Amino acid sequence: MNRKERKKWMLWMLVFALFVGFLPIYPVRAEGIEVDPKATAARVYETGTEKAISPQKGSLVDVYVTITDKNISKKELDALTNPIVAKKREDSFEAQSSKYGELYNGIKSTGDGVVFQVKFTNLEYSGSSNKLIFDFSYGMDGAKKKELKVAVPNCVEYNYSDYSGTVPKIEVSNIKFPATIKGGDTFTLQFDASSNIKDIVFKNVELDYGTVSEGLETTSILDSMELPNFKADEANTTELVLKAKKELNNDFETITLNYTYSYRQNGEFKNDQKNSVKIKIPVVKNKKEEKKKEEKPDDMRAVPYIVIERYDYGEEVTAGESVTVKSTLKNMSKFFDVQNIAILVSSSDNLVSKEASNKILIDKLKKGQEKEVELQFLTEKSTATGFQTVTFEISYDYQNNKKRESKTTTEVMKIPVKAIKKAKKKKKKEKEEIAKRTPSVMISHYEYGGKVPAGKKFTLDMVLQNTSKELNIENLTMSLEVAEGLAITSSSNTFFFDNLSAQGQAEQKIEMQALPSAKSASTNVTVNFKYEYVDKKQRNSVTSSETIAIPIYQPDRMKFTMGELPEVIYVGEENTLSVQYINKGKSSLYNLSAELKGDLTATEKVQNIGNVDSGNSGSIDFYVTANKAKKLKGTIVITYEDDNLEVKKVKLPYELEAQEMEVDPNMGGDFDMDLDQDMMDQENGMSKNIKMKVGIGIGAFCLLVVIIVIIRTIRKKKQRQMLEELEQFEEE
Repeated sequence: MNRKERKKWMLWMLVFALFVGFLPIYPVRAEGIEVDPKATAARVYETGTEKAISPQKGSLVDVYVTITDKNISKKELDALTNPIVAKKREDSFEAQSSKYGELYNGIKSTGDGVVFQVKFTNLEYSGSSNKLIFDFSYGMDGAKKKELKVAVPNCVEYNYSDYSGTVPKIEVSNIKFPATIKGGDTFTLQFDASSNIKDIVFKNVELDYGTVSEGLETTSILDSMELPNFKADEANTTELVLKAKKELNNDFETITLNYTYSYRQNGEFKNDQKNSVKIKIPVVKNKKEEKKKEEKPDDMRAVPYIVIERYDYGEEVTAGESVTVKSTLKNMSKFFDVQNIAILVSSSDNLVSKEASNKILIDKLKKGQEKEVELQFLTEKSTATGFQTVTFEISYDYQNNKKRESKTTTEVMKIPVKAIKKAKKKKKKEKEEIAKRTPSVMISHYEYGGKVPAGKKFTLDMVLQNTSKELNIENLTMSLEVAEGLAITSSSNTFFFDNLSAQGQAEQKIEMQALPSAKSASTNVTVNFKYEYVDKKQRNSVTSSETIAIPIYQPDRMKFTMGELPEVIYVGEENTLSVQYINKGKSSLYNLSAELKGDLTATEKVQNIGNVDSGNSGSIDFYVTANKAKKLKGTIVITYEDDNLEVKKVKLPYELEAQEMEVDPNMGGDFDMDLDQDMMDQENGMSKNIKMKVGIGIGAFCLLVVIIVIIRTIRKKKQRQMLEELEQFEEE
């Protein structure tokens, strides 16, 4: 290396040393490190003082929140009239006066952004949790509102002590329901739920109201509801809609309310505590049908008695003809009026009713009052000479000494029918032709909206079709028989159609409900048809039936809850992530498994739990360890199969803060978060950083000087050696 090249190399080394040494003088904002303001700390004082306290339930406090922001300068904020806007949201502290935070102690520059404090005054601590949440923005155009959350230190949540001997539970009061509940009534049950211990706070409250006695059923698809936290001295009002079944065999029916809740006891959080409350509801019991007794005239004066005073069917009734029967009903009592009269009409096989319904309703018959009822029948052509009967089964109510009584009686009318002359026997061929020509009714199409969950109401839409190409169908009566698990909710189970033309269609919509107790299966509905048709001036009667299937399934009500996560975990220390589960459905679930995904190390990342029967619960626990100090994010993925073998997947995310384990030499000292001290620490930290970088630059420069000195020393040594050799040569 010649002298010119050495000078050039030394100049570049000098420039590099100066660049490294003086780089810290010019601060550069790191992009992507922190894009939003951040609430870093909070301190709490007794309202109006500088006295730091640990707030308990009901304490009035001032909370100071420190906020840092690396994306804005003090100069920018100083130019604003109202630089900071902070509005408190609902959380563990309730504002007693202003809901807004005010800027406290000014805005200070950190050399890389700003730091300041927001002061919230006169807040009342609720005794539950320790979160302070507020919406934050700058007073400038285009500034986005940001939700900030900070944990207020040293908050004392209400701790229940079991030394009193009283177990915390939920009690029910102010129960309200209708004074009279009869079979088939839908009614509202209202009640208040509250704690049996003053000032305790219940969390994660859930009410399961699916347990009802035999005479009641719930109208909701779901059998439970989530309730808000019960705060001190508050009552939670709940309303449930129930339905009484048509047949009530008891004087009282019951509903059992099953509550699940959590609370803090002696510093420990008690999860999934349970207690039940049974409510007794009086109902009007159905009167059992009694056999009719022959009553004496004295008995008839004691209770109201309805009879058919007279009836008229015309001069003569011939087989195959229609007949109108006029009957006169009379209340024989001299003392009582009767109400809610229901007459169920039935007739012998050869009398076919032409009415749309076989039930007659009469509001009231006063004592001694009469009421005429008119019915139309068609006599079968094959009827032999003799009597045909029409039976009235009559039920009614009356008031006896302020007590409502019910009574049932039966009346029979006899209708003489004259047979028609027998026709000559038809040939076998003609009979076969008649059989071929007989029209039939079929269900050409039906819909119910797909699989039906237990407890849901739905509409069964059926299309009926006359398959005959020539003959009309008349007086078509359709009746439905439903299997266990289904009920018709909107009308009777019988429907009447005057006429169905050849190849004609008729549509019928029926409101139904899958009962909450129904099992997962296809449930049959049997549809019975009875109708007439006229072929070659001869009237014929036909009966037939069809069966349709409606699949019912029990809804999946599997519930998973992530256990309480620690705020901080330490590297290398084992922790537990827990997921509680409970099967609240009425059917079993299968092949339950859980997998832990994310940055955590676990002894077992996949756990197979297996099948979970109805009502069973348990816990899935992962024993985890953090390998690095950072924010750890991940998900617990849970899969299982429901009663219909459909695979379900549930994801529960988690987020933890992992830190290196450090020993705090000042542990046990008083809490002190003075803003000026924070600023000095930050400035000292920056000063140390600058000094370190300047030191590196000086070190590099010194290294360059040492290299130059070494090179010059080597060069002088070589020159001295050459002179010594020259002198020795001259001497020789």
